[in-house]
Amino acid sequence: MKLFKVNGYFKDDRSEFSDYLIAEYDHAPDGYSDDDIFYYGLSEEQIQKSSEDDGLDFVITSYEVVSGGEEGMNGKTIEIDNVIQIKNIDFNRLQKQKEILISMIQDWGGSKDKDQQNAASEVEGIVHLIDAIQDYAVDSLGMKESEVFKSNPIKRTRSVELGLLCCIIRENEIINETLFQSFDKVFEIAEAFIDKYGIDETVWGIDMEYEETVVAFAKDYVSNEENKKSNKH
Repeated sequence: MKLFKVNGYFKDDRSEFSDYLIAEYDHAPDGYSDDDIFYYGLSEEQIQKSSEDDGLDFVITSYEVVSGGEEGMNGKTIEIDNVIQIKNIDFNRLQKQKEILISMIQDWGGSKDKDQQNAASEVEGIVHLIDAIQDYAVDSLGMKESEVFKSNPIKRTRSVELGLLCCIIRENEIINETLFQSFDKVFEIAEAFIDKYGIDETVWGIDMEYEETVVAFAKDYVSNEENKKSNKH
């Protein structure tokens, strides 16, 4: 059984009270008497939903789990307004939004454009804010990690796709130069491939596997570049 220490006010005259004890069930916990208990029979969820519109004579504005709570939860003061606002968050959507921001940061951070690099650094602050909200929901409000940190299928970001493409092109020795000599051209081919095929749910060449499509594209790209140079001469 949980025992709560609550703060709030009475609805009739708005007078405030603090450190009143509420028992989760209809009897006093061990070590306490009826005189110690302000109210019986409120669960933590009911306390979190305390409002002017419920059937009680008082409104709880914050509470603390004195005993009976999960490990690490006892003794933490929780503001009801924060509980209501945070528990109304669509955490599945929030997690997806965080993943999009992380993808943007990876793309912008790898850009040669200084403004995009600076923007990536600034956006990191929003990701940290989302992390803090998620951590608070789990650590302070007792929400389940599976509810807050929704596990979504890992999707390829542009940065991940570029890295994979560069590895395939290098491994298949499309350009016969050292890593440092060929890197700019390999990266250029990888970007051209994404511009043509995209990243997710791509329809590759007919009867061709992913790597084969990449290799064929890279060879054609290099061949076309060489033909352009020859025509200029």
